[in-house]
Amino acid sequence: MSRPRELLTDYARGALPDADAVRLEEHLRTCPACRAEIRDVREGFVELVEGLPPVAAPAGAWNGIVDRVRRQKSHLGQRIAWGLAASLVVLAALGFWGFQVLQGAAQADLEARTVARWLSREDVTRVSLGIYPSGGFGSVLVLPDGRTLFILDDGPGRGKSYQAWGHSDGETVSLGTFRRPIFETDTSGFESVEVSLEPRGGSPLPTHPLGRAELPEL
Repeated sequence: MSRPRELLTDYARGALPDADAVRLEEHLRTCPACRAEIRDVREGFVELVEGLPPVAAPAGAWNGIVDRVRRQKSHLGQRIAWGLAASLVVLAALGFWGFQVLQGAAQADLEARTVARWLSREDVTRVSLGIYPSGGFGSVLVLPDGRTLFILDDGPGRGKSYQAWGHSDGETVSLGTFRRPIFETDTSGFESVEVSLEPRGGSPLPTHPLGRAELPEL
């Protein structure tokens, strides 16, 4: 089939039409490179979902849901209203986790698409973001033009932010703060990058280093 790499993201998300999925699966049987990309994309999805920070329910959310059920009851009838009420019981039992999933799903989907788009590029270089003193904390994807995507395994926690740094000739430069699992920036001119855990808003210099990666020569 022509240009199968463009279909890998939708296939991994289960969003590919059945006919295209069947053709792609036939291609995957004979293409180790595409099979490896599918594994990378799916692993990226898992990392992003696991790294979603807790999200508190917005103020007045429950009252808004109850009002919606009442409107649905008046327009759709008693049977549908009971079905909505049952769904609300389940949502209430789930607590803030339910709200977290609802509010984070759209953002997670966008981030997963971003990671998949980067991983599908043939000119991307992937390096491990090692944790001090050992182990792994995430990955860094680098393009030849210097654009860089940080992909971390977990969120920073309440009241904290991640801060990205660039290192070159003994100089340390802040590349920005972030609280989501992925962060895109430009690392042109730097020899290595680093991520530290800082108070929300960042710090002038790294105070709690987490991981560092040497950048490939562009």
